[in-house]
Formats: sequence, structure tokens, C-alpha cells
Amino acid sequence: MSLEHEGKPEEGGPVDAGAGSAPLGALADFSSSWSGQGVDVNSIKAALRRLLQELNPPQEGQSHPPVKASLLSRIVVLDRGAENARAMEAMGELARLHPSRTMMISVDRDAPPGLDADATVYCQLQTGMQPRVCFEEIRLTARGDLAGQLSSVVVPLLIPDMPVVLWWIGESPAEDDELLRICNRLTIDSDPLGAQGPDRVQRLVAAMGPGKIVTDLAWAELSPWQDVLAQLFDPLETRPYQRTLDRVEIQYAAGTTSSRPLLMAGWLASTFGWALEARETGEQLGEGRHYLRGAAGQVELHLTPRVAPSRSAGELLSVSLSSGSGEGKAFLSVTRYEDGVCATMRTRLPDHLEQSRVVPLARPSWASLLSGELDRRKADPAYLASLALASKLAQA
Repeated sequence: MSLEHEGKPEEGGPVDAGAGSAPLGALADFSSSWSGQGVDVNSIKAALRRLLQELNPPQEGQSHPPVKASLLSRIVVLDRGAENARAMEAMGELARLHPSRTMMISVDRDAPPGLDADATVYCQLQTGMQPRVCFEEIRLTARGDLAGQLSSVVVPLLIPDMPVVLWWIGESPAEDDELLRICNRLTIDSDPLGAQGPDRVQRLVAAMGPGKIVTDLAWAELSPWQDVLAQLFDPLETRPYQRTLDRVEIQYAAGTTSSRPLLMAGWLASTFGWALEARETGEQLGEGRHYLRGAAGQVELHLTPRVAPSRSAGELLSVSLSSGSGEGKAFLSVTRYEDGVCATMRTRLPDHLEQSRVVPLARPSWASLLSGELDRRKADPAYLASLALASKLAQA
């Protein structure tokens, strides 16, 4: 249900009542919206206060403030060409799990200077129908010079004393971007950055300093793969081969360069304690044959693109690990089906029958990944170690 906002909008913009295209609207029992062009921050703050009061009118003979359910301030910067539709879907799901004041910012550097805004307050009825619990969404378009001064718009709109999460969709922010200073967490996707992604993220981690958390969606998407690969070594008969692996091949969908194969290689190398020695150059940065050194000797690492029209560029197709040669060769692998939902785990060991089984290996949604990362209280040491090795693999 939507409550239509009555009265003149702040700074003369048209009113847009209803949940309509807003990603959070499906979660609300009531909503009310305001919009304006060429506005300032004070107008936006005044509009939010008025919308909250309208959706939470005091009962006769009593007065109560609107109940806000926001647990954090979320800033979403939408870069041109980014996966905005997927991001909007994720925002709707996240609102249910982690209510917030969400600011979605797009920039138009070529337009005349100014700020356009759409603000919506969503409210859900609680037991007994009162009070309503509310959270807010603010869509901002920064035009002209204001596009380079986003912090001057964002800071006054943050909820005081609440964590600030910055989600940058598309190109990564500059290392000296003021938004990095004000946020507690940064969420990016290194995959569109290609083979240079790990190095770019490393620089952002250093720029943000200690105590702040960087979430990389490309890394988070590898979590199901990591779980399944770890299962290869659950049986007692496969465990000894962790120390004697001498060849690894990661196959991925060909296309634009991707950080995902590099991050998977970095995770394997850091998990097994391998150090980079040398590489043979492939056609693209990060592609080709790499030589690593482990406790038992040299390990060949192959990053191999394969034509896979039904897969997105960089998506992992299979990971295989082997030890020895001839009749004494051990081979273990995980291969994802074309449906992107399941995979086959296969083991072939000396003096054992070949075994295979089907396991779930679906691509998780951005919302589930982000929700899991928001529960993390400190930086992920496995990610930082994998990131460092992935950066070396790309540049070796």
C-alpha cells in the first residue's frame, strides 16, 4: 500500500507517491515519497522528517516518534555500465535482512551542476498495528562539479553513530576518494576490473587503513567452490595428496579478463603454502602457465580459458588437481554443470576405484553474499592472503 504525499514538495520537485519501481517497496505495508530537482541537503532532510511524521501520525491523546529500524547507513554508488538491475534486486533483499538508510548515488558529470533527489520512507506494521517500523531510501543524482564532491552530500544524510557501508558498483573508487574515509566497510566487485583487479583492491585496502573491512563480491562468489574443493580431501585416502600435488588447472569461460580465476589460484596457493616462482605468458594478463614452489617440490598452475557461450566471462568451469604420473597418478576435480546449479566431484587414486558424485554448486545471489559479509566483524585473512598471491600471479 502507498500513501500519497500531499502538499508542496521541498524546492518545487514533483511528488512520486508509491513503491512503484523502488526495490524496497515489496517489503513495505505503507510508503510515501518525495522528489525534487536542484535541491540541497537540508531540503532532503526536511522531506524525510515530514514523510516519517505522515506515515506515523500520533494517536489521539498521545504522541510518539516514528520507530526507525535502520541498523546502518548504506551508500551505493552506481557507475555507468554497472550491473545496476542486479544491484537493485540485491538492495530489496538486503532491506529485509539488514534495514538501513540507503543512499543510491548516480553521477552525471556532463550535466549542469546540481543535485536531484527522490526520497521514500517505507513502513511495516508491527503487532497491534502500531507503531510502524520505518526505513528510508534516497536516490541522488549529482550533476556537474558536484559529482566530484559526493561526501559533501552524503555526510549530512548519514545516521549518527551508525556504521557506514559503501558499495561501489562498476569502476573502483580512487584511493583518495573522501567516501573511503567516512565508511567502515567497502564493498566492490573486482571481477569487472579484470586481471588488474587484485592489485587495485590491494591498494584500496591499504588506503582505507586498519580496522576497516573490504568485501569483494568476486571473492565471495568463490565460497561455494572452496567448500566443494575442500570436500575432495575429506576422505582419509585423499588427504596425503594435499602435500604432494604437482599440477593444478583452473578452467574458466573465455572473454574479457577476470579476477575470479586469479583469486581461486591465490586461494589454492595460500591454502597449500605455495610460493610463486615464474610464469609463461599467455595471451592475456594472468593467463598461462605458472610455476609455484611447495614443500614437496614444484607445482604447475594452469589458468585456461575455454569457449563457453552460456557462461559469463571469467566464470569458473572446473578445477582439477593431480599428483604423480603414470599408474601412480592421483587426480581430483570439480566440474560445474552448464546449468550453473550442480557440479561433479571426481577422484581417481592409485589402487582405488574411480569415484564421482553430484553436489550443489549454485551461484549465490549478491544479497546472500552481502548479508553474510555484513555479519563479519573483521577482515578476512584468507582473502587478504589470496589477494596478495593473485596480484603476484597477474603481474609476474
